[in-house]
Amino acid sequence: GDGDITVIDVSDSTNPVAGNSWKYSIVNALEIKDNILYVAGGRANFEPRVQLYDLTDPLNPRQLEYPRNVHETIFEIKLTDNFMYLLTQNSIIVCTRPGR
Repeated sequence: GDGDITVIDVSDSTNPVAGNSWKYSIVNALEIKDNILYVAGGRANFEPRVQLYDLTDPLNPRQLEYPRNVHETIFEIKLTDNFMYLLTQNSIIVCTRPGR
């Protein structure tokens, strides 16, 4: 079923604050590096994709453009300083991380 990804500020653990949220049909992997959230999953029409969000302002994340089309379901994301490795059932897709 449908679910949400919601950013929650817990810097004051006695008063968590919910920020923006996004609808996803399925999420297979999440990673955060250098204030960027990487989400592997699909939305309503379940197009496999990687979505990126700038978390510089955690309560108001901004979706980043990422033009790479991925035509396979991604099960895991691994990040290095310069590269993003997308693991699918049959392959590993290697991409340059945005901004690198």
